[in-house]
Amino acid sequence: MTERNWLKLEEYRMNWRRLLRMLVVLALFFIPVNADTVQADVVAATQAYSKLSKDQKVQLTINLIATGDYNGLYSESYSARLNSAVEAFQSREGIPPTGILSKEDNDLLQSRADAFLMPLGMKEYKLQSTGSTLLVPRALFDSEAQTAWGYSFLKAVNGGDKLCQEAA
Repeated sequence: MTERNWLKLEEYRMNWRRLLRMLVVLALFFIPVNADTVQADVVAATQAYSKLSKDQKVQLTINLIATGDYNGLYSESYSARLNSAVEAFQSREGIPPTGILSKEDNDLLQSRADAFLMPLGMKEYKLQSTGSTLLVPRALFDSEAQTAWGYSFLKAVNGGDKLCQEAA
């Protein structure tokens, strides 16, 4: 194939990509969306979230982080980011994206999260100085020790120890 033919082929491909992008944008523009339904879903999801205990809210956040659906910190309130994370999980699993997890949906989320978390040997450590609880991937370290200020974790690297500390 000559260089000239190659350039024509590339130009042809680029034009098709542009056309495809324009068609996608037009399709999204013309797909009817009922804003009342979307708003109602968020309100219902917020109400369902507010009925969860603090421990259930924390576990939901950890599970969504573990599945890669949530990039954020735990919050007592239901946010747009958390709603998007729940809906992303639901969509990926073939569940209608309502933002509300049924018991079965939550069990599935827990199962998917455990597939990531269990091999890491997640273990809770309570810091005496603050009363805070840390969730540590214990399988990543060879040893641990409690110190005056918290815990230290060691991992042998190339025949030596590398110190990784968690402090209060």
